[in-house]
Amino acid sequence: MQYCVPPAVNKPHIEKCIVSFSHNRYESRKAADRISIDKARREIAAGKRGISHLILRGADDDIDQLKFLFLIHGIPLMCYSLANLLFSSLREIVVIGSEEVKRVLDGFLEVVGTNGKSIHFVGEDPQNLSLLNTMRLGRGKLSLAPDEMVLFQPGDLPFMYDIEKVLRDKDIQSHNLILWLNSRQKMFPLCMDDPNSEFVRRNYHYRAIDEDNNELHEIKEPNIYPINLDAVESDIIELFFNTGSLLFIEEACK
Repeated sequence: MQYCVPPAVNKPHIEKCIVSFSHNRYESRKAADRISIDKARREIAAGKRGISHLILRGADDDIDQLKFLFLIHGIPLMCYSLANLLFSSLREIVVIGSEEVKRVLDGFLEVVGTNGKSIHFVGEDPQNLSLLNTMRLGRGKLSLAPDEMVLFQPGDLPFMYDIEKVLRDKDIQSHNLILWLNSRQKMFPLCMDDPNSEFVRRNYHYRAIDEDNNELHEIKEPNIYPINLDAVESDIIELFFNTGSLLFIEEACK
């Protein structure tokens, strides 16, 4: 299936971002664990290269097991993602999350400051934790021009430090949606000759041609989405995220 968004004439750089520290919550800890374990068992049975270790929330948890709050060297994961955004050329950032996320955000900003950026917090909607609704919550805090792209980013990207190439991508002016896909060959260029160099095993769901280098790449879904929220219709966004399919092949895919 293919969907091409209308021709775009956008501003050349992205200055605003919606970062989501929100995630689905299952009806109980037992249900969340069952989904996580069942997925891993299916992957093991199928002989998959990578085995998932899903961190899922349960509605009856005494402490919210939100993956963005888990610690890396004693620091909540979300702080690494925030730091990458704070030290970029972005001017305005909307943070979506729970009350616990707000507490960490406030403490983090008290220590490191805002680096001259406008930071807004919007509480997640416990009754509607869909990604599309999260986008809407963030959009409501921003004043966006019709020709302005915004960066939408999930919060579990602690190593996404080289963000300027996304914010200043040459394709921003001519595309209303860009998908930065995960490529096995880009992340682990020596993986075919030296399997041990692929230190994180992932499952790649698609194949694509890198036309610039005439190379076949194994790829998986994107983690960051530069998008013109005025130009791309919400039902198309919802279909994309609900199906996990690569619907945008030509005008909107990179």
